[in-house]
Parts: sequence; structure tokens; C-alpha cells
Amino acid sequence: MMKWGWFIFLFGVPVTIWAQSAPNYSNTRYWIIHPENRVLEALSPGYQPTDSLPVDVFYVHSTTYGMGSRKNASVNRRMIRRRTEISLQNQIPVFAGEARIFAPSYRQVKMKLLFSHKLSNHQAAFDTAYTDVRNAFLYFMNHWNENRPFILAGHGQGSLHLQRLCEEFYDQIQPRLVAVMIPGHPLPITDGGSVKRLTPPCTDSLSTGCFTRWTLVGSWANGKVPIPGVVYDSMGYHFEKRSTSICHNPVNGMHSSDSTHQLEITALRPSNSVRIPMKTTSFQATVQVKGDVVVIDGHSKYLYSATGDVLHQYDYSLMYSEVRELVQQKIKAYLAGHEGN
Repeated sequence: MMKWGWFIFLFGVPVTIWAQSAPNYSNTRYWIIHPENRVLEALSPGYQPTDSLPVDVFYVHSTTYGMGSRKNASVNRRMIRRRTEISLQNQIPVFAGEARIFAPSYRQVKMKLLFSHKLSNHQAAFDTAYTDVRNAFLYFMNHWNENRPFILAGHGQGSLHLQRLCEEFYDQIQPRLVAVMIPGHPLPITDGGSVKRLTPPCTDSLSTGCFTRWTLVGSWANGKVPIPGVVYDSMGYHFEKRSTSICHNPVNGMHSSDSTHQLEITALRPSNSVRIPMKTTSFQATVQVKGDVVVIDGHSKYLYSATGDVLHQYDYSLMYSEVRELVQQKIKAYLAGHEGN
């Protein structure tokens, strides 16, 4: 749906133009993934459709809007939606077949604003994106969730908005919250090590009602990768040159640098096209948490090309088998702990 807006023409004559309204989340066209549309899920390796899944996933996608004059993306642009579908195709297979997936389209913030030092000029843009995510979540909870347990998951910008969502609604959602999975974005912590006004960090793969966060980097980065950008905490949205974040190891769900894991990992092959079934590849890897990043050695630099040292776009797909197992363990632990409720 559109609404009227006003624009002052070059010669001072006011003319009426179209301005985009907030998405109507009762309409499934504004959901990129929804149980009524399983196309992307069906591309996941070994996917078997079922209607008896006991858990839901509310997933907020990462930034797929890079070029354009507006600070917020239109939810009606086909090219942006296609980019988002490709991005999700490399992320949601870790949940496919384990939970019903709901992933809304929203008026995401333009990529460069996530790295802006002058955030005072862009607060409204971040509020617009968050308001859409908030509205989508409330519609999901009130109309489709039906009191089922759920996972909040996202990536990049999506993880940023989920941090704010958890802050606003944690008391209400905590009883049915399986976990929060928010890789690919900094998460500020206090000097005492506790997360500011957010759900607590998970301690292992069986912890529930908590958050798990990681950022993958290649071994050549040596764990020293500055990740500047906009963060959200008790001060609201602001820019941090380097945010100290808790980081979990997807292998065991722990946020510890004490152990190094050597194992065979099954990864999703990167895809740049929708409607093509996803394939997997396996490799021997060494995985270790170093500071606020997960260092992975053994993958192909050619298969998984990186921008700089950060394997941002592969936070889910490069460790597909480990993240998927982490999801399975948390769902199983939650259901076991709430049996009979």
C-alpha cells in the first residue's frame, strides 16, 4: 500500500509524489519465507516437507540494499528481493526441516549507513527498519505462532535489529524463547562481561533462552579483524570503531578461547542463483575462538572468497553442519525441558 507525500519542485511548485508506507504483514507477499511458500526451504539439502514441526523461526535477513538514493530500501523492488532471496538461500538451510520459518521483508537500512560516523543524521532510517521488524514480529506472534516455542535468528543488520527487539520484549518472550542466534554483527558488552540489557549469552550447545553470536574470519587474519560499524546498546544506535563482543564457537556453542577443534565440516556451496538446489562440500578444518571472532582454517579461499579477512557472508553456510547441529541440540534441549507444559 502507498500513501501521498509532498515534494517541492525545482520552481517552487508543490507536487504530489508516491511515498512508501510500512509493509502490511497480513499479506504474505511481504514475507520472503513463510510456511505457505516453501520454495527456498525446498532447495535445502535433504529437505523433507512436514507440517508437524514443533518450533518456529523468526528470521531477520542481512543487508541486501547497497545502491540507491534512499536511506531505506523499498520492499517492492524486485532486484532487492532477489538479492535477499539469494542471501537467505545461503543461510536458512540450517533451520529447514527443523522449524517453520518466517522471514519478513522490511525497509532495511542502506549498507553505507551501517558504517556511518554521523549517525545523528540517520537515526530515523534505523528506526524505520526496526519498526518494520517489530511490526512483523508482533504480527507473527499474534496470528501465526500459536504459542509455540521459537528461535529468533538473523544475520548482519538483521542481528542488529534483533538485539533491540530482545531488549524491548525479552520479559514477554522468554518463556517460549528457544534461543537467539545473531551472527555477523558486533554485540557490545559491559566491562563486567554481561550483555547490556539483553538476553544472557549461551554457555553451551544445550543452553536455551539465551543468545549465540559469532563472526567467521580466515586463519590468515590471525584473529585481528577490526569490525567497525553501528551498534545498539543502552545508548541507542551509535558508531563504534571496534566493539568488544562475546563470541561463540558454533562447534560446541561455548564462548571460550580455551579449546581448538579439528574436525570435518560440511559446508554449503555458495550460490548466486535462486531456484537451484543447494549442494554441500566437506573439508577438514581447525576452528577456534580468538577474542570476538571465530578463526577457521582449512576451507578453500577460492570457493569461499572473502572481502578482506572477514567471511561475513558465510557465517551460516561455511559451518552449515555445525550450526545446523547447534540448532537441533537447542530445540531438543528446550522441548525436553518443557515437556508436558
